[in-house]
Amino acid sequence: MWIRRGCRVLVVAGASCSALTLALASCGTGSSGSSTVSPSAGPIGGPSSQPLIAAKVAVGNQPDGLIYAYGSLWVANFGDGSVSRVDPASRRVVATIAAGAGAITVASVGSQIWVANFEASSVTRIDPATNKVIATSPTGTKPVAIAVVGRVAWVFCQADGTAHLWDIASGRPEMTVSLGVHAGFVTVAGGLLWVPDFQGGTSEVVAVDPVSRRIVKRVRVGAAPISVSFAAGSGWVSNTGDASVTRFDQTTGRTVATVAVSGGSIGPLLATPTAVWVSVYGGAQLADIDPVTAHVTRTISVGDEPQNLAFVSGQLWVAEAGANDVALAHQ
Repeated sequence: MWIRRGCRVLVVAGASCSALTLALASCGTGSSGSSTVSPSAGPIGGPSSQPLIAAKVAVGNQPDGLIYAYGSLWVANFGDGSVSRVDPASRRVVATIAAGAGAITVASVGSQIWVANFEASSVTRIDPATNKVIATSPTGTKPVAIAVVGRVAWVFCQADGTAHLWDIASGRPEMTVSLGVHAGFVTVAGGLLWVPDFQGGTSEVVAVDPVSRRIVKRVRVGAAPISVSFAAGSGWVSNTGDASVTRFDQTTGRTVATVAVSGGSIGPLLATPTAVWVSVYGGAQLADIDPVTAHVTRTISVGDEPQNLAFVSGQLWVAEAGANDVALAHQ
């Protein structure tokens, strides 16, 4: 999801500011709904900030989605509707593939790479063996996330709160499920689909049972949650509406901590057993949260408007929408 600087306006395609209008009110602060508040160890951009960028690779316009699969980084470029394939060893782009308008998410699905095209309301399927497009097919309105459970790919559409279930083998949609959740980026963990209600105004992450296709759990988090990631039995959620990160127990769904992140608007996060990394796109930095103490321990200066992150063989990569590149931010 390409998030622009300023008063918590997340851009999605077609808005006057640029891509996704996810209208997140103005500059007020929403309720976090959490039990504790852990202040940052230091202000973003203060003494704790460390410039550790090891490399940058120029990709397409406004890179957003980022994954590692088939030995490569795959980058969805929202601004020009392309996908960049990057070799992290040589740090070079080895292929550029035309997908669809508002390419926002990439996912490894079966033996293919799938791309959600937000503005085009379509899904593009790519053969990683040839770097060629297999097909681009229409889906629901404003697809933003793709998650795989078994033989089914769930395509979450933000505008209408639906999920479209695709048979992976045939590459065809099987059914549409109305969830009433206007999704951000979705994660599969513990056999459930965890969906942040980014645009719905509920300040919730919901867990969906892929068998019954029903919501089985609701977790109260901060305002406008955009992404959720898991490590060591805990779920971590980045809340764009109040610049906070919520930690919750994966089993009970109980919120156990809220971490205030200073320095500007925040975007997606990535949890690992040793660190929770948060994109601070308003401050051109990454915040490193200690998963044990739930405090920001340091920040890393990166390029303009950092977005999604990927962890590859001990290396942390980040898509930088404002700089049109992916950066090796930490080793």
